[in-house]
Amino acid sequence: MTPFSLIFEFFLSQISDDLYSIFDEQDTENDLTLLLSQAVPNFRFPRQNLINSLDISNRRFNIVLNQEEINIITALMKISWLERKIADQRIIHLEYSDKDFSLKSQQAHLKALNETLVEMERRTLFMQNMYNRRTLSGLPNYDGIAGGSR
Repeated sequence: MTPFSLIFEFFLSQISDDLYSIFDEQDTENDLTLLLSQAVPNFRFPRQNLINSLDISNRRFNIVLNQEEINIITALMKISWLERKIADQRIIHLEYSDKDFSLKSQQAHLKALNETLVEMERRTLFMQNMYNRRTLSGLPNYDGIAGGSR
């Protein structure tokens, strides 16, 4: 069994968000659980059945996740978190006129968030590709690759 709290610790250590300092512990855990629920279905070809092992009411996976799986889920949570930040910035842009939003700092912030999202998506895809190229023992899996045995 892998508790959500383990994944949340990794996630919170990789982001900086004042929102979580305002939230109480229950609100923070609810929000992180929502991000986790959004991230798990985006895990491409996991070796274990992550979706069916999610136990939201007990806030845990009913399986033991390895560190690589935890890292990928954390990265997928960061993508969902970044998408939320970008949506917030776009809402702010809609609430103000183009002249008000033309401040360089706001536009630069939105551009930086978009660039970070693209980079995070690229890195997460790489992590998942590497994960799928290893066997459970951690050795490379060459099956199906040109020259590899089937």
